Amino acid sequence: MRLRWGVLVGLLTVLALAGGGSAAWATDGGSTSGGPTHTRSSGDGPTLVGVGEPGDTPFTQEQAEKFAKCMRANGIPDFETPKVTEPEGDKPGRIESTLPRDVDPETARKATEKCAEAGGLPKPVKPSAADVKKLKQYAKCIQENGIENFPTPEADGRLEFPEGIDPDSEEFQAAEKACQKYAPRHGKKTVHKGDGEKALHVA
Repeated sequence: MRLRWGVLVGLLTVLALAGGGSAAWATDGGSTSGGPTHTRSSGDGPTLVGVGEPGDTPFTQEQAEKFAKCMRANGIPDFETPKVTEPEGDKPGRIESTLPRDVDPETARKATEKCAEAGGLPKPVKPSAADVKKLKQYAKCIQENGIENFPTPEADGRLEFPEGIDPDSEEFQAAEKACQKYAPRHGKKTVHKGDGEKALHVA
């Protein structure tokens, strides 16, 4: 099973690519398997999301409860038991929970790294140097193609997104098309909208 994790918090995005099991981290990010993702949270607090791939074994409520118990014991005492959504057609399964509004993204990241395994879920891993290099090339290309305020990744792959970047705009769509060759992983990026979320996937 491959799984992408994301933490959705305002428009601050922290990205991390996975090796082997394909998982990704994002504050204001999360969705399908592959590379970095940015999304917009629609709830009152940040949202922690894990999304599998089409054809994966569905997540179970038992996994969600074990994961939640571990998260509560690792710095997020008010963590809600995740909602489990089963795969439907070509849409992968999903596990999702709202975090406390004042949660520290780093605390959430560390807790999820530890608790994914406790819940029988794939464990997120940090991006490799090659992943970060690829992401920097991608960001530079996006900037050079009209999205000048697109953030430059930090050494660990983190991206801090400013207000005003709309992945649905014609300008952004043109820039991402021009920069697909630099996109991490398979050089493919898609925009998904639904369920009150907007997500930009680089897979």
